Amino acid sequence: MKTLFLGACLFFSIVAYSQSFGVVFTSGIYTKKDVTKEMDREIRRGIKNKVISSSSNTMNGDTLIYTVHNEVDGFKIKYTFNTLENEEAYCDFEQYVFDCAPCSQRHLKEFIKLCHFRKKTEGCYISNYFYKTEMTVSFKSENKDCLIFSFKFLDVSKREHRTMYKKLPEPSMIQ
Repeated sequence: MKTLFLGACLFFSIVAYSQSFGVVFTSGIYTKKDVTKEMDREIRRGIKNKVISSSSNTMNGDTLIYTVHNEVDGFKIKYTFNTLENEEAYCDFEQYVFDCAPCSQRHLKEFIKLCHFRKKTEGCYISNYFYKTEMTVSFKSENKDCLIFSFKFLDVSKREHRTMYKKLPEPSMIQ
């Protein structure tokens, strides 16, 4: 069931010679094993289709870091996993750090559309209840045109989320 759900959520397309990494894993159901398996599969697919020129991954404590490069853009994806007493580690934080401005803007639009994000405050967005995620958009310190997207699990009840989400403007109003 989890694999079917994960497969249904994953959509990766080739847009302007770049692979779209548009899945948010912070909804509280993805383990380290799930994330690693799906990211490795998508990177292999990107290399096979000549969309990704190189990639690497490292594990540093509870943080998994993927570095992806292609002809158009490059970025890092960082995942952290929270282990609760004798349970599997679930992804509780995800961060995309981009190396180019146009690609980061394109990915921002894709994320807003994918997760039905609505703008809460300047640089802060809330997804629909299905994803249960808060996205924070900030600027990279070395290059103010490049963006950093940080995703974290939003641990609120369905009623609280619905109330908060309905008060926010529709995505078309914030574009």
